[in-house]
Amino acid sequence: MTAAEYYNYGLESIKKSGFDEAIAAWQKALELEPTMINAYEKLGKAYYTQGKFDKAGEIYRKELELKPDDPMIYYSLGVVYRMNEQFEDAVKMQTKALSLNPNLATAYNELGLTYCKQKKLDEAIDAHKTALELDPNLGTAHNYLGVVYLLKGMSAEAEEEFNQFKKYEAGKSMYPPHGAASSH
Repeated sequence: MTAAEYYNYGLESIKKSGFDEAIAAWQKALELEPTMINAYEKLGKAYYTQGKFDKAGEIYRKELELKPDDPMIYYSLGVVYRMNEQFEDAVKMQTKALSLNPNLATAYNELGLTYCKQKKLDEAIDAHKTALELDPNLGTAHNYLGVVYLLKGMSAEAEEEFNQFKKYEAGKSMYPPHGAASSH
């Protein structure tokens, strides 16, 4: 089989929840064609979805070597770093993503999550607010902002954000959580 055929086989396998089979196919595609960006992207997502954050990070770092100006790769790597509680690295990756695309609302939202984990609540509020200024329909940002407000004892503000998030949940007109709609 060719690299493209292995890649497509991986796509078919993942649809059937065959993570192991899909991962093996994408690894084989990359053995045959080490510059196949789409295979890195799918492989990183598969590892992330399985909770294999170290492996996902390894794949995203390899992908960055091929595409160093792609803000979504930095974004994805930042998410992996946050999940691994490597908060300083997570902030660096989101900051780099934003330097490449200052309108990337999801990166501001992710930055807010990381700041919250670091107990930098004012910075978290600013980041989530910026995400919502850029994309008022980013439902998860309302939820996360509400959580930060609760942590700060700002219950009225929290309630307002949670109500906004409920509108998102009711209508599903806003973006889904990480990974479902982005390119990473």
